[in-house]
Amino acid sequence: MRLYRTDEILHREFPFTDDKRLRNIYMSYFPRLLRFAIEYVDTKEDAENIIQDIFTYILENRHTICINTTLNAWLYAIVRNKCIDFLRHRLAVEEGNRHLQDSFVLEQKIKLQSLQFFDDELTEDTDATIQAIYDAIESLPERCRRIFKMNKLEGKKYSRIAEELGISEKTVDNQMGTALAKLREKLKRRPPK
Repeated sequence: MRLYRTDEILHREFPFTDDKRLRNIYMSYFPRLLRFAIEYVDTKEDAENIIQDIFTYILENRHTICINTTLNAWLYAIVRNKCIDFLRHRLAVEEGNRHLQDSFVLEQKIKLQSLQFFDDELTEDTDATIQAIYDAIESLPERCRRIFKMNKLEGKKYSRIAEELGISEKTVDNQMGTALAKLREKLKRRPPK
């Protein structure tokens, strides 16, 4: 009789259909996989969710799962891949939030500058500030200006703008980023009163 390491025995002799062995694998690997995942996703809660999702997948698909390596290597590879997916998703969300935050910050700066130049009698300074804002917007490249106005003045969402102009949402997002950066730079040069 040939002797195997524990994970090789499970790999070669264990179809995931045996509930007792599946429970033993869960109890044995969960803490190790959790420590591994925490190193990459930073929070214990996120790591626990990833590991729970993996074992739920195994449980739901146990009759069709076929592995061609050791159980240990297979489980760690799945955790690694799930952590990569999690981090990519989180990065995309953060990037989207940053663009929204940039937009919000620009709006607040425009409002702040308007208030800083505010004169109770609406003097020429106020008109000059408003004109500076409009001039800054009008100085944007045509496509960039059009997309900015559709979003900020007409209140259209990126998806709607992309649909109307026949471009991708990513292009709209990039153009808005460009517009915000250029406006921020132009308005920064204008000295507050």
